Amino acid sequence: MSTLVIGLIISCASQKLPSGGPGDQLGPTLIGQFPQNGTVNYAGKEVQFFFNEFINRSTVTKALKIEPDLGIKTTIKQGRKSFSVIFEDKLPENTTVIIQLGSELTDTFNNKLGSPSTIAFSTGSQIDKGALSGAIYSAETGKGESGLKVLLFEETAEIGKNSAKYIAETDTAGVFQFDYLAEGFYTALWVEDANRNRNLEINREYYSTFSTEKIMVKTDSVAILQPLYITREDTIAPTLFETGLLTQQRLNLMFSEEIYFDEQTTIQVEDSSGNFIPAFPLYTVAEAKQKLLAHAQEPLSNEQMQYRVLINAVFDEASNRSNIIGSWFDGSTQKDTVQQRIIAYGIKNEYFFDEALTFRYAKPFSNTALADSFFVNAQTEMFKPWTKTKQAGNELIIYPDSLWSLEGLTFNLWDPSSLSFAAYNPTIWTDTKLGGINLKFDLNVVKDSSSTRTGLSDTLKSDVDTIKSISTYQIRVYDDNMKLYHSGTYVDSLLVNDEKSYLIERLPAKPLRLVVFKDVNGSGSYELGKINPFVSPEKYYFNAKVDVRSGFETTIEVDFSKDYEKLVMKLNALQNDVGPKSNSESKTEKSSSNEIERN
Repeated sequence: MSTLVIGLIISCASQKLPSGGPGDQLGPTLIGQFPQNGTVNYAGKEVQFFFNEFINRSTVTKALKIEPDLGIKTTIKQGRKSFSVIFEDKLPENTTVIIQLGSELTDTFNNKLGSPSTIAFSTGSQIDKGALSGAIYSAETGKGESGLKVLLFEETAEIGKNSAKYIAETDTAGVFQFDYLAEGFYTALWVEDANRNRNLEINREYYSTFSTEKIMVKTDSVAILQPLYITREDTIAPTLFETGLLTQQRLNLMFSEEIYFDEQTTIQVEDSSGNFIPAFPLYTVAEAKQKLLAHAQEPLSNEQMQYRVLINAVFDEASNRSNIIGSWFDGSTQKDTVQQRIIAYGIKNEYFFDEALTFRYAKPFSNTALADSFFVNAQTEMFKPWTKTKQAGNELIIYPDSLWSLEGLTFNLWDPSSLSFAAYNPTIWTDTKLGGINLKFDLNVVKDSSSTRTGLSDTLKSDVDTIKSISTYQIRVYDDNMKLYHSGTYVDSLLVNDEKSYLIERLPAKPLRLVVFKDVNGSGSYELGKINPFVSPEKYYFNAKVDVRSGFETTIEVDFSKDYEKLVMKLNALQNDVGPKSNSESKTEKSSSNEIERN
């Protein structure tokens, strides 16, 4: 053991917890390690860590990460303020070993490690100094997510059979980085590695390739991948778990997930003799959106009969559609005692000027009293009776009128449960309140500036050449609550020396999210990459905040290199914030330009 290690053990042994005063609120601090970071020609099989206080032994394994995957078993030897990682076999020659100690490590008071630490040492004469960075963002929100796993495979690895050589995780901004890489070609994948086997199970795990299949990493440089947008697409339609009767005519339908229905949805009840009874959906329950209440138009009270529901067109939040034949259930003699009331859940807070307003009640209407009592007022004026109404089942439908343009419009509905009027003030988007977005697909700008813009990849340049022939784009506009305002397709076959545009009209004047992706396979949905055969993820553009203004068209240039350039600038800024660079680090910015062009 080195003199440093002995000194640390002696100094740590005399420490005691102070008596009285506030409890310990500081995490442990790493005060020593062996071998030291940057050690070369290391021939040992043990790595030691020393801390300034007692550590929680149960957190050591979770906090420890060893890269690359050496295929060597390790044991942990724990002390009170230290622990050792012991390799059971000799470490391979000329290999850089990286040991990361994460913030999961705590002291005995559950205070986390002050700052994560990384030790790199080599069994050869030099430390590998290649690096690879990238970022992963949500396709829905455009934001990064921490803890996403990126697997890095060597060029010769057979993905699916050979484990990843390295694993990195994204930070809260979605950025990841591999350090101390040997020079060579690698393949990177985002994988939801649920079983932590450092591999991809293609038919069981969500995954995606990055834009480049083989990534070249060079010594003393940082290769930067184009950012990846991911989505965990829900392709499973809802199923019906349970069916029952609350009353003779009130059906209780429980689904496997949250659902919604629309004008396409139909329900029939079949009895065991083959007769069909019409029914219709009432509403989903606010506290349990997988629960749908429905109404049969005839009592289901025959004790000699069994019944089942036939549902056409019920949807989940991902718009997966189900047509369902339910299980048989018994009838009920329970009379309907449900009190009529307004179902506030599901009432929208905004409408377009030509859109009917729909209000739902707890059960079907027995007369026209609720429709007759409805009135509208705007400031000091009252408009009653309102003739443009319709009762259908349990829905009161209010049709548009020229009054929709009035400010401060209030819709008043009688609520029998409170014996009072309920007032609703939804936003009505009239013509004068609408704006638009004008998309500019000027990809010649990308091509012409490729020599001066930092970080334009060969992949992107070849994309520009492809786009000159025929390109199809899917365009989506929605708000922060995921309410969709526009879904369209733009096809362009002559993007050579011409600036093309796509105008989106009738948008509410508020900040909106814009998504544009290049629909390579014509599926109409955003496709992640595939590994075998290799397919790049489709090009994706995300604008988190397009400021739509009344009476104006907001012009947006669709630039698929935007996120890449931002990432390069961010990583360069982080390097500059670290402080004075070593000789190898000073090469990074210059070298990364060459690497960026390749990846």
